[in-house]
Amino acid sequence: MLKRLGFRAILIPAALITQLLLLVGVGILLRAGTGSLDNPDHLPVTPDLYLVLIDTKQYTRKVGKETYKGLPDSHDFSKEKDFFALFPALYCSGKRNGERYEADYCSAWGKQLFDLHRLWRVWGVDLIKDNLIGSTPRFVYAGLLTTAVTVGLSAICGILAVCSYWSAVVATILSWVGSKLFGKASGLSHTFVYKLVTHSTSLKTTGSGKIVAHWGNLYFRSIWIFASLALFASIILSFFSWRTGNERSATKQNTFGSQLPLMGAVRRATGGFRGQNSSYKHIEPNMGGGSLVDFAKNHRSALNSRSPSPEPEDSGWDSQRKLFPTDTAYEPMRHRSIG
Repeated sequence: MLKRLGFRAILIPAALITQLLLLVGVGILLRAGTGSLDNPDHLPVTPDLYLVLIDTKQYTRKVGKETYKGLPDSHDFSKEKDFFALFPALYCSGKRNGERYEADYCSAWGKQLFDLHRLWRVWGVDLIKDNLIGSTPRFVYAGLLTTAVTVGLSAICGILAVCSYWSAVVATILSWVGSKLFGKASGLSHTFVYKLVTHSTSLKTTGSGKIVAHWGNLYFRSIWIFASLALFASIILSFFSWRTGNERSATKQNTFGSQLPLMGAVRRATGGFRGQNSSYKHIEPNMGGGSLVDFAKNHRSALNSRSPSPEPEDSGWDSQRKLFPTDTAYEPMRHRSIG
């Protein structure tokens, strides 16, 4: 069975395993920050897979006679939060207990991404002047979700590619699309966090204290590993499609060669008066042990390599007699009945 499948027995499982690992990885990234907070640690699922964590514990702002510590979260109706962790599909906020970040609120998955930057401007904090923080979380979420769908469809087509060339082509295209989408999401995440972290160091506020943005180191290590998996799967499927295409072309050529008209000479074996009741006999050419396709190629090469001024005996039907050696005369099929 494995011998009959050939290279398919290696390439297709390798591509499917790689895509499966990629789907699991994207699923973990999208699931980060979800789950119940009713636990002793007050942490969601995989709390370290955030893009960026904004520490606002040291920031204070005086409004009237009241002094507020941290920044507000309008979705939680709170004016004092010590940190905000931005995940690919949501965000969480809460209090800082020593060196621990304990979340007390997480937004709805995929519906309530981070959009507090406008509110924070009222409190004298403008995280990124070009408003990148308002659009990037949505783009990253959409990119990861689309990548998961595209890679899943590519895996399905990859299974069908064992017996279908066009399924292999579709699987390859979808895999490259998924790789590009994931690469875009990864690059956008990196640009977004880099600008946020660097801008926070020189942030001018109307309050006192400072705001610190921390890289999501685990998140970025993960996305570049998963981006490599996506690229590897695309390369495998591209090589598989190329091999399958070559095999398909070779099969077509063999089929065409087997359907060539039978070449040979036809002579009249018997005949009556005025050519009536004639029968014909097919004479096989001397192909030198090769196939019909090889014979046709050799014959074409022989004709093309002849000298510009052939000798008289090498032209006309004499050349055909050399190609079809026989004791009988060569006669073309142009006999007609007279009467």
